This record gives sequence, C-alpha cells and structure tokens, in this order.
Amino acid sequence: MPSLQAVLEPDALAEDNEVHLLPRRPQAHPCSSRITNESFSALVNRTLDATGLRAAISDNPELVIHDTDGVVNSNSWSLRCLMPAKRHGVHRTVHRG
Repeated sequence: MPSLQAVLEPDALAEDNEVHLLPRRPQAHPCSSRITNESFSALVNRTLDATGLRAAISDNPELVIHDTDGVVNSNSWSLRCLMPAKRHGVHRTVHRG
C-alpha cells in the first residue's frame, strides 16, 4: 500500500520526527435493494456487488434502494427510483429518513 512520508528536522524528541501516512481503506456498508421490478432489481444488486463495498445485508441497512412511496426505514438513507412509463431513464430522489 502506498504511503506518504513526512520528516521533520531533528529535535529533542526524535520519536515524532517521522510519520508514514496511509490512505484510508474503503469501508463496506450494508445496502438493501427493495426494487419491485425484477430486471431493475437484479441490475441494482449486481451493481452494488460489483463495487466491492457492499457489506452483508442485515436487518438494519445503512442504505435502502426502493421504488415505493414513503420512508422505508427511519434509520437508513433512502434512495427512491422512479420508473417512468415511457422508460426514458430512471429518476432518483434521495432523502434521509
């Protein structure tokens, strides 16, 4: 893993004259997909899995991706996907419950 090294001029306390800073490791987060459209749900799940940052799905996910009205879980971030009738794309709204 690459690091950034910083060195200070020698002083009375030699122990704090050098430091190696490492990049922060990405942390996995529990995400839940509650999309009712089976094809889109499969796409969302494959995408989440491909990031390598999806933790095991639990009863208390940090992010819930859904396509229904209302708040899914008040302790989670919620990403609501709206599927337009003409299928010109996916519209998204994000809110914190």
